[in-house]
Amino acid sequence: MAILLAGALTVVLAVCAVAGLFILRSAGGTPQERIEPARSQQNAQAQPGATFTPLRVVPSACDTVPEEAAVRLAPGSTARPHQGTETDEYSKCNWGGVGTSSSRELSVELRGLPGGQSVQQATATFQQEAAADKEGEGLLQGQRLKHFQKVEDIGEQAYELFITERFQGQGIVRAQVGNVLITVSYGGGASNDTPLGADTCLEGARQVAGAVVEAVRVAAA
Repeated sequence: MAILLAGALTVVLAVCAVAGLFILRSAGGTPQERIEPARSQQNAQAQPGATFTPLRVVPSACDTVPEEAAVRLAPGSTARPHQGTETDEYSKCNWGGVGTSSSRELSVELRGLPGGQSVQQATATFQQEAAADKEGEGLLQGQRLKHFQKVEDIGEQAYELFITERFQGQGIVRAQVGNVLITVSYGGGASNDTPLGADTCLEGARQVAGAVVEAVRVAAA
């Protein structure tokens, strides 16, 4: 009797083992193999611009910069929108500069690309302009390109430039967010008639660019 019970128990265990193996194979193989597709899907959803709703109307450039930042970077200035060039897809604003009491100038420009493939077009346009800027194309007479570098953690892609001319230093940060291209420029001259330094110009431009990127993302939310 004991021998019969032992034999029956062996048969049951064997059947359970075969069934468990069949269930594991039906679920897609090893646990590692079943996890990978989920990770791939998460990575696809995290691609730049994947969750950005393209903007048909860009925010007013003057409204994208916190007032305290503008006052600190260009003391004594007020926001001056470029009303003659404002459209649904373009906005520009300046603080300080020529005709003001400030020796510093801050500028913000927003360009929205229209159309069903606007994010892809913005990406391609940004890369083309980056290549041109890296080669110093478009510089005015007397201007010199002193620095070019990609920037992390500002928009989906970004880079910075530092340009000098006789008495002026200019830090520029260009960034892309969805179908919007952003250009922030900050600079001026020092008290001894020399260009403002690269560190000062680029740090100011980076700080403002971060604020502008966030304002564009909020507008698209």
